[in-house]
Amino acid sequence: MKTINAKKHEDGTGTLTMFGVVGWDDGLTSKDVANALDQVDGVSNLTIVVNSNGGDVFEGYGIYNLLNSFDATKRVEIVGAAMSAMSIIAMAGDEIALADSGMIMIHDPWTIAGGNAEEMLNTAEHLQAHEVLIAKIYHDRTGIDEAQLRQWMHDETYFSTTATGSVLSALEHGFATERIENKKAAMNFADPLKYCRNAPKDVAGMIESNAKDAKMWAKIERMKAERRRNAG
Repeated sequence: MKTINAKKHEDGTGTLTMFGVVGWDDGLTSKDVANALDQVDGVSNLTIVVNSNGGDVFEGYGIYNLLNSFDATKRVEIVGAAMSAMSIIAMAGDEIALADSGMIMIHDPWTIAGGNAEEMLNTAEHLQAHEVLIAKIYHDRTGIDEAQLRQWMHDETYFSTTATGSVLSALEHGFATERIENKKAAMNFADPLKYCRNAPKDVAGMIESNAKDAKMWAKIERMKAERRRNAG
């Protein structure tokens, strides 16, 4: 399930919200984003609110390029997760704000393939080409050496607002420019670790805790709404 909407405000600014998987089935697509950007055409500043565990890399490239070329000052707000393909998209921000309860994850691209030896070798070469393209996008935003970025991608590396254990600081390494303090925003997907190959135990605990919090608050809000209906 995806959520995408765009709104132009009276002060000449705009907001674009993107939640859900990138591409795949009914996920976020470059077509969705192009249509949404038409609704905020002419704004001076665009806030892009995201929460996604990633998805299809080609849709990730497309959305990144659309946002990168959009003529406005762009502020990306990561209110939960910007993992995998969404971490690529987030790099389109002139400013990138990461919630204290949010996280960025970068990793090597992966795929599912079948065929003979030559076909499998070709698939591996294509994946390696994607590694170069993705590292270049991270480099353009952070200024970090591409060899270091490639190593972090290979290791599957997580970034938050505060370094802890194996989790690095997004602020220190240029993946974010600002903290969003005291903003609790949990993952919007049912299984937040489904596509994570090497999530450290401390990261897994944080993500699962946020997901449980989201379900709990959703249940509380449903109970409140039911009470209001009964009172009426």
